[in-house]
Amino acid sequence: MDRLRAAFDEVVEIVKMAFNGEPKSPVEDLLDQYLPLDEENIVSFSAKNRQAVAIPTFIMNDLASRTNNVVDCPYIQMRIWEILIDHQHNPNMMKKALNLLQYLIINAGDYNKYEYEQYEFSQQLDIGAGMQHLIAVI
Repeated sequence: MDRLRAAFDEVVEIVKMAFNGEPKSPVEDLLDQYLPLDEENIVSFSAKNRQAVAIPTFIMNDLASRTNNVVDCPYIQMRIWEILIDHQHNPNMMKKALNLLQYLIINAGDYNKYEYEQYEFSQQLDIGAGMQHLIAVI
Protein backbone atom coordinates (compact mmCIF):
# COMPACT_ATOMS: atom_id res chain seq x y z
CA MET A 1 0.00 0.00 0.00
CA ASP A 2 2.85 2.38 0.81
CA ARG A 3 4.47 1.67 -2.53
CA LEU A 4 1.21 2.40 -4.30
CA ARG A 5 0.79 5.66 -2.37
CA ALA A 6 4.39 6.67 -3.17
CA ALA A 7 3.87 5.90 -6.86
CA PHE A 8 0.62 7.87 -6.86
CA ASP A 9 2.31 10.85 -5.17
CA GLU A 10 5.06 10.72 -7.78
CA VAL A 11 2.51 10.74 -10.61
CA VAL A 12 0.71 13.70 -8.99
CA GLU A 13 3.99 15.66 -8.84
CA ILE A 14 4.73 14.89 -12.49
CA VAL A 15 1.26 16.08 -13.53
CA LYS A 16 1.63 19.26 -11.43
CA MET A 17 4.97 19.99 -13.08
CA ALA A 18 3.41 19.44 -16.52
CA PHE A 19 0.59 21.90 -15.82
CA ASN A 20 2.78 24.54 -14.20
CA GLY A 21 5.64 24.28 -16.66
CA GLU A 22 9.24 24.59 -15.60
CA PRO A 23 9.90 26.35 -12.32
CA LYS A 24 10.93 29.97 -12.80
CA SER A 25 14.20 31.42 -11.63
CA PRO A 26 14.16 34.19 -9.00
CA VAL A 27 15.00 36.83 -11.61
CA GLU A 28 12.04 35.73 -13.75
CA ASP A 29 9.77 36.02 -10.71
CA LEU A 30 11.04 39.55 -10.04
CA LEU A 31 10.57 40.56 -13.66
CA ASP A 32 7.08 39.03 -13.77
CA GLN A 33 6.14 40.96 -10.65
CA TYR A 34 7.52 44.38 -11.61
CA LEU A 35 7.66 44.24 -15.43
CA PRO A 36 4.82 41.87 -16.42
CA LEU A 37 4.20 40.95 -20.03
CA ASP A 38 0.71 39.47 -19.77
CA GLU A 39 -2.25 41.75 -20.38
CA GLU A 40 -4.08 41.10 -17.09
CA ASN A 41 -1.20 42.49 -15.04
CA ILE A 42 -0.73 45.42 -17.40
CA VAL A 43 -4.36 46.41 -16.99
CA SER A 44 -3.87 46.59 -13.21
CA PHE A 45 -1.62 49.64 -13.73
CA SER A 46 -4.52 51.68 -15.09
CA ALA A 47 -6.11 54.79 -13.57
CA LYS A 48 -6.57 53.55 -10.01
CA ASN A 49 -2.96 52.41 -9.57
CA ARG A 50 -0.96 55.12 -11.31
CA GLN A 51 1.27 55.62 -8.26
CA ALA A 52 2.62 52.08 -8.71
CA VAL A 53 4.47 52.78 -11.95
CA ALA A 54 7.98 52.97 -10.48
CA ILE A 55 10.14 49.98 -9.69
CA PRO A 56 11.37 50.20 -6.07
CA THR A 57 15.04 51.05 -5.65
CA PHE A 58 15.85 47.84 -3.78
CA ILE A 59 14.48 45.82 -6.70
CA MET A 60 16.56 47.82 -9.19
CA ASN A 61 19.62 47.23 -6.97
CA ASP A 62 18.84 43.53 -6.95
CA LEU A 63 18.45 43.42 -10.73
CA ALA A 64 21.68 45.42 -11.18
CA SER A 65 23.55 42.95 -8.99
CA ARG A 66 22.03 40.06 -10.95
CA THR A 67 23.57 41.40 -14.17
CA ASN A 68 26.89 39.98 -12.93
CA ASN A 69 25.33 36.53 -13.27
CA VAL A 70 25.67 35.21 -16.82
CA VAL A 71 22.43 33.23 -16.47
CA ASP A 72 20.23 36.10 -15.22
CA CYS A 73 21.55 38.90 -17.41
CA PRO A 74 19.95 37.69 -20.70
CA TYR A 75 16.53 37.42 -19.00
CA ILE A 76 16.76 41.02 -17.82
CA GLN A 77 17.88 42.31 -21.23
CA MET A 78 15.25 40.29 -23.06
CA ARG A 79 12.44 41.60 -20.83
CA ILE A 80 13.50 45.24 -21.21
CA TRP A 81 13.74 45.05 -25.00
CA GLU A 82 10.51 43.08 -25.29
CA ILE A 83 8.65 45.81 -23.40
CA LEU A 84 10.29 48.60 -25.40
CA ILE A 85 9.36 46.95 -28.69
CA ASP A 86 6.01 45.25 -28.04
CA HIS A 87 4.33 47.41 -25.37
CA GLN A 88 4.63 50.86 -26.89
CA HIS A 89 0.92 51.45 -26.33
CA ASN A 90 1.43 51.42 -22.55
CA PRO A 91 3.39 54.49 -21.36
CA ASN A 92 3.65 53.26 -17.77
CA MET A 93 5.41 50.07 -18.82
CA MET A 94 7.66 52.01 -21.18
CA LYS A 95 8.59 54.39 -18.37
CA LYS A 96 9.42 51.51 -16.04
CA ALA A 97 11.51 49.75 -18.67
CA LEU A 98 13.39 52.94 -19.59
CA ASN A 99 14.04 53.75 -15.92
CA LEU A 100 15.36 50.25 -15.34
CA LEU A 101 17.51 50.46 -18.48
CA GLN A 102 19.01 53.78 -17.33
CA TYR A 103 19.67 52.38 -13.85
CA LEU A 104 21.35 49.29 -15.30
CA ILE A 105 23.52 51.37 -17.63
CA ILE A 106 24.78 53.32 -14.62
CA ASN A 107 24.95 50.56 -11.98
CA ALA A 108 25.24 47.22 -13.79
CA GLY A 109 28.28 44.99 -13.84
CA ASP A 110 31.25 46.37 -15.76
CA TYR A 111 31.62 43.52 -18.22
CA ASN A 112 28.09 43.87 -19.61
CA LYS A 113 27.64 47.65 -19.58
CA TYR A 114 28.67 47.63 -23.22
CA GLU A 115 25.74 45.33 -24.04
CA TYR A 116 23.27 47.66 -22.35
CA GLU A 117 24.72 50.73 -24.07
CA GLN A 118 24.39 49.17 -27.51
CA TYR A 119 20.96 49.41 -29.12
CA GLU A 120 21.69 46.88 -31.82
CA PHE A 121 20.34 43.48 -32.71
CA SER A 122 22.08 40.81 -34.72
CA GLN A 123 20.69 42.33 -37.95
CA GLN A 124 22.44 45.63 -37.11
CA LEU A 125 19.12 47.45 -36.57
CA ASP A 126 19.32 50.50 -34.36
CA ILE A 127 16.52 50.30 -31.79
CA GLY A 128 17.57 53.56 -30.18
CA ALA A 129 16.79 55.66 -33.24
CA GLY A 130 13.10 56.05 -32.42
CA MET A 131 13.48 56.26 -28.65
CA GLN A 132 13.72 60.06 -28.47
CA HIS A 133 10.41 60.37 -30.27
CA LEU A 134 8.80 57.79 -27.96
CA ILE A 135 10.16 59.52 -24.86
CA ALA A 136 8.78 62.84 -26.10
CA VAL A 137 5.37 61.22 -26.57
CA ILE A 138 5.47 59.70 -23.09
